[in-house]
Amino acid sequence: MPPSASRTFPAPYQAVFDAAARVLPTLNMKIISADPSQGILNVSANLSLLSWGENVTIRMGSHDNTSTTVSVESAAKVLFTYGKNDRNITKIFEAIASALNQPVPPPTPPPYQQPG
Repeated sequence: MPPSASRTFPAPYQAVFDAAARVLPTLNMKIISADPSQGILNVSANLSLLSWGENVTIRMGSHDNTSTTVSVESAAKVLFTYGKNDRNITKIFEAIASALNQPVPPPTPPPYQQPG
């Protein structure tokens, strides 16, 4: 399973979605598809010295009009990334927070699942 993480931003859904779409190209990432109605951005991270690139999926959902949870998953296009997936995730959260003029929120815990 590729690395992933979630953060909840204290901002409305549309502001967070727009911020993400605006900052991704500045991170050397290309938006392959964007579906605001479903809260999904599919992104390709470009080739670098340490990797052949990554496929990044960003999912967003609003709890109310004041907060939006963003989940980022980064998967290598080849077997090894030398930590590039984790760096992609961190860079995306930092860039969204910066675009919203906010600090990066703490990790959002995964939803509770019943054992068994």
